[in-house]
Amino acid sequence: MLKHSESGELDTKPNEVCYNTVMNCWAKSRQQGGAERAEAILEEMYNDFVRGNESVKPDVRSFNTVLDAWSRSASPEAPQRAEQILSRMLKHFASGELDTKPNDVCHTTVIKCWAKSRQHGAAKRAEALLEEMYNAFVHGNESVKPNVRSFTTVLDAWSRSASPEAPQRAEQILSRMRQHFESGELDTKPNVVSYNTVINCWAKSRQQGAADRAEAILREMQDRYKAGDKVLKPDVISYNSVILAWSRSRQPESVSKAESLLNEMLILAEAGDKKCVPDERSYNSVLSAIAASGLPDYAFRSGKIIKTMKDNGISPDQFTRKAMEKFTKGLGQSRGDR
Repeated sequence: MLKHSESGELDTKPNEVCYNTVMNCWAKSRQQGGAERAEAILEEMYNDFVRGNESVKPDVRSFNTVLDAWSRSASPEAPQRAEQILSRMLKHFASGELDTKPNDVCHTTVIKCWAKSRQHGAAKRAEALLEEMYNAFVHGNESVKPNVRSFTTVLDAWSRSASPEAPQRAEQILSRMRQHFESGELDTKPNVVSYNTVINCWAKSRQQGAADRAEAILREMQDRYKAGDKVLKPDVISYNSVILAWSRSRQPESVSKAESLLNEMLILAEAGDKKCVPDERSYNSVLSAIAASGLPDYAFRSGKIIKTMKDNGISPDQFTRKAMEKFTKGLGQSRGDR
């Protein structure tokens, strides 16, 4: 297009739509260096505008596309580069040069960069950016009004964090979402993803009482759903996360709790609840709980789970096959002891 335009052969002078489209291709390509290339094209676009080409004036979409590219990048510098882009948008807008006032999508995309980075302190930085969004909104900037996605992205940051305070911080965020929604201030009604993310925080934490807390949140979801909150219907992810929490627990009741939750899923599935049909992760987490328990009847329990798994059409994977080998060995030993 540029060559045809510069030669005078065709009237194909690229405009901002052309540039934005090419940047979007790089953003979605997930190729190594894709984010860097998208940002380089934005720089070309801006320089062309500065030289007098008004048709390529960068806008919010231009910058947001580059932010999206960084959010998809595996580069360790992605969150820092995204923050630089956000700062640049603010500077261009404040100077009056460009109409690049950042909106809620821009801020949430930067938060997503931090959430995915797993860098030390990433979750705290993600939460700090959410706080900046909220404060700007409170002071009159409606364009950065936080929403469910903004809060849930911060929850995701805490779920990926190795910080010992992650589950408590995630619960605080969830509670804050509900408070903002019930007060009418923000449209931040927690959904099943919000709750599942907090449950996952507890499942991964290995804190004392983590499994109890994870199951308590599942029961809260059920109670709210029965009370009419239809967006909080637990699904297979909800149950799997709680079963995982119990499989990692060393409490005496961990096996019976995991088995009970699996049985609950089977009953729901039999009643027609397609969202709670157990998958291989459901069964394997229960098998993991049994394997770690040291119970004298582990072979019998494992065999029962594996049979149920097969009866429900779930093909054993590598983990299941190892459990089957252990089950067969344990069964042989128990028979030899008679």
